Amino acid sequence: MAILDKYILLQTDKEVERQRRQEEKAFATRWNSHLIQLKSFYNNFLRGDGPTEDPRKRFMPSFEDAKVFPSMRALVSTGEPEIPLLPEQFTLIEGAVLNDAEGYVPSCLHDLASLLREHKDMYGVKEDPAGEVADPTSEAADLALLEAPTSLFRCRSERVPVNDACTVHMSYLSLLNHWKFAHVKWDVYRVVPVLNLQSAVYDLLGALAVDPMTTTHSEIHTLITSGRALCS
Repeated sequence: MAILDKYILLQTDKEVERQRRQEEKAFATRWNSHLIQLKSFYNNFLRGDGPTEDPRKRFMPSFEDAKVFPSMRALVSTGEPEIPLLPEQFTLIEGAVLNDAEGYVPSCLHDLASLLREHKDMYGVKEDPAGEVADPTSEAADLALLEAPTSLFRCRSERVPVNDACTVHMSYLSLLNHWKFAHVKWDVYRVVPVLNLQSAVYDLLGALAVDPMTTTHSEIHTLITSGRALCS
């Protein structure tokens, strides 16, 4: 492609992005009161818990990422801006919101797995047996790597003072759950892998009488939330 063609393409992309931002700003200005209400409905929806709750809710995005879902955007622009939304209106779209989010989790998991692989390669850290799969490029490989009990993360926070929750070492499960309330848009570059706790993790799992070579974060989470995690 000629230099002039590349320049024209770049300028076209910039203009498209500029127009998109202008349209988004106009939308947010017109429907601001509805967006404020929707944020409250959405966060209450995420905090709902119980045996009948959809397990997908644990991995839902923050409101800033979710507000662009088709189901959310349609509700925001319902009626007139000065007419308040009702909680019942959000209840009617809960299933659609869950469906709209289906592409969010695999994307986040791939981001985290790629970040973890990059850091392990950089520091020469060997793969956990629990994270090994036949095809290292698949979604299954991403999940297997993240499920390994030594795969831990913390937030890279520039805030002062730092949110205490951001300094905690978290599994990918806890990180995604933490992110939707503590942060705005998903940004994997604000996440840091923790690579120096392998011995401590193995000692802890040994004390819980579970096999550190095969146990996954999901199994550990189940043990903890069920109250069955007892030191031997």
